[in-house]
Parts: sequence; structure tokens; C-alpha cells
Amino acid sequence: MDYHIALPILFSSGIFVGFFAASVGGGALVSFPIFLLTGLPVHTAVASNRFAALLQTSSSSLKFLQAGKTDLKNSMKFAAFACAGSVIGAQLTLSINEKHLNLAAAIMMALVTVFTIIKRNLGTKSRLIKRKPTPLLYLATFTLGIYGGFFGAGFGAGRSLSSRCAVAALAFDASVRS
Repeated sequence: MDYHIALPILFSSGIFVGFFAASVGGGALVSFPIFLLTGLPVHTAVASNRFAALLQTSSSSLKFLQAGKTDLKNSMKFAAFACAGSVIGAQLTLSINEKHLNLAAAIMMALVTVFTIIKRNLGTKSRLIKRKPTPLLYLATFTLGIYGGFFGAGFGAGRSLSSRCAVAALAFDASVRS
């Protein structure tokens, strides 16, 4: 696509996706296909989505920290696991040729879209976990970091699923100890 046409499309869709992501979440599900339709290579589209996600996550984390709704010490531990996983995921993305990454991206977009439609309310209720995090939760965070670094669309749904697994693991742990 011609640069003079693609740039206004990318700019205006970026504004739309920003509002969409802030309101409903799932901005990558909208922006990724737009990036590809304007002719961006798949690796560049993935990297652009990951950069936007980094800015969104950093901004949200700062707001939670300022509001006193997060424990900085625990958050930094989880951030370390997520960052380590994301580096591995990014390296995986770079190691795949464009043809295969296009196919993988199409499959993941379809799966994430279906999952998002089926599990529409996943993650709408927040739960405060007061217990010590388990190794399973660190493993889930590391695994989600790999996915986030590799592709990342639908990452919020994965985080919500991870949180539910953590709550279930903590409940199981508490019932075993009782």
C-alpha cells in the first residue's frame, strides 16, 4: 500500500484502537489485522503491537502503584518472570520466517477471537490474593510472558485465566492444608 494512504489509516486506526482498548480491551485484535492490511510485514506488526502493549501496561501499572492497589515487591518478582518469558517469546518470533509467522498469527488470531467471544466475562471480577504466590503462578506468568513476547494478542484474557488458575491453586492449597 502507498505510504501516503497507509499513514493516515494507521494514524486514525491507532486513535480508534487506543479508545477501544481502554474501553473494552483487546486492542491488538483490532490493530494487528489493520497493520497487515496496510502492508506492514508480520514481524513489524507483532513488534508494533508489543510496543503499544508495553506502553499500556506501564501506564496501568503506574496508576495501580500510585493508587496503592499493588504490592511493588511482589509485582517486581512477577515482572521479572514475565520479562524473561517475553524475551524468549520475542526470540521465537524472530526465528520464524515470515510465511510461517503469518500462518501462526492467523491461527492465534482465530483462537483468541473465539476464546474472547466464548469467555466474554472472563476477568471482569477482580480478586485480591492475600496469600504468598505459588511456584505455579510464577510458571504461569513466565509462560504468559513467552506468549506476550511471541504474539500477545488476547494477552489480557490469558492474564485473567492465569489469575483464575492462581485463585484455584491457592484454594486447593488451603483445602489440602486444612
